[in-house]
Amino acid sequence: SIDPCNPAAVNNMRPKTPHSKRRNLLFLILYKALNFLRIAPVIFLVLCLQSLWWFYDQNVTKASKHKIPKIYPKPTESSPLSPFYSDPYNGYARVFPKWDQNQFPCGPMIPDDSLGKRTPSEEGFLFVKEMKSGSTTLAGITARIGRNLAQRNFGANATTSCTVRMVHTRARRYAKRQLAKSFLWSVVREPVSRLFSKFFHFEVSRRGVNPNLAKFQTFLSNNEVNDYAYYFKTLSVRQRLNPYRTDLYETFLQELMDGYNFIGIMERFDESLAALQLLLGLETQDMLYLSTKTSGMYDRFRNDCVKIQHAEVTQLMKEYVYSPIFEAFTEGDVLVYQAVNKSLDLTIDQLGRPEVDKAVQRLQWAQKRAEEKCAGGTKFPCSNEGKVQEKNDCLFADVACGYKCLDDFGKSLSENQDFRSLIESQLQ
Repeated sequence: SIDPCNPAAVNNMRPKTPHSKRRNLLFLILYKALNFLRIAPVIFLVLCLQSLWWFYDQNVTKASKHKIPKIYPKPTESSPLSPFYSDPYNGYARVFPKWDQNQFPCGPMIPDDSLGKRTPSEEGFLFVKEMKSGSTTLAGITARIGRNLAQRNFGANATTSCTVRMVHTRARRYAKRQLAKSFLWSVVREPVSRLFSKFFHFEVSRRGVNPNLAKFQTFLSNNEVNDYAYYFKTLSVRQRLNPYRTDLYETFLQELMDGYNFIGIMERFDESLAALQLLLGLETQDMLYLSTKTSGMYDRFRNDCVKIQHAEVTQLMKEYVYSPIFEAFTEGDVLVYQAVNKSLDLTIDQLGRPEVDKAVQRLQWAQKRAEEKCAGGTKFPCSNEGKVQEKNDCLFADVACGYKCLDDFGKSLSENQDFRSLIESQLQ
């Protein structure tokens, strides 16, 4: 029986005429349309943003738009990894002058456990740490210089240092530094070599990615926001430089270079350290180090150790490096690298090339013997078998490993007869 008081039941008993079917379909369409209108603004906004991003990518950030491409011959196995240095560099370069203040820019004394600070500083010995440019080793040298000078020149105790900064950070943190009380420096690496080193370190070694051309191209695409014109982004001190304004690169370059007391070249590591030593009036013992991130060693990654793989660049990868697209991607970094390389030459000429050569010779002599004495007995964050070593001989993290042994060896240099003989032979 049908309950006459239940409209739904009565409605269900009504015959379905074509008219009622059309009416129900109309109601359904109207209902869907109203629901669509509710989300239409969101859909419209998403489409607008997507169109804007596509336009920006194609007309502003796309690397191939940045300059007229240069055609390079197809590389062979014997071709250099980077083809961008066949023409002489005639752009801006400068001499980095000797530190002319009365004493080393020590800044306030800080305890060893504050050496890893990321906060900006207006005083002290400030190192801008560039990704995959020998920066961990250079950070260790920075730390040891700060500690050695605090103890040698200012009578500090063995766990105190001059103010130093040496962590990965943008140089704009030091925009307000006091020029008479701070020394700002960095080291750059050949851009192609740096990109491959970063790819093999973070993708191949740490993530187990297969090192082929497709993966390398994906890596570059995913990291364009960081690695396109990397040096302009990270080394600029006074303002944020727009890396896509290639028409202003020469202006950007001079502003960047003038913001530093010294910039070295990783491929000229010993020369760069010797020049830094002479600019600041340091001693050979201050420049000693133990490397912690060379291929074949283990690197601490989170709670594990991963083996650092050697960068095996395939022929297809090299051919991609010789392409106009890749040249445009590295254009800004190559310009900075050439300017720094030329500036290092000018600085060495100003210091006196014979004097720099002698400093290099002393450094290489001492470095070889320091490694022989200290490397084997130093506990790094990862053992030779890839085991985590929480208790190690590093100053902090993986920085300045073996510093106590290096300190002891460095102090003994002045009494080392062979080292003194080397110095005496250089004076003749």
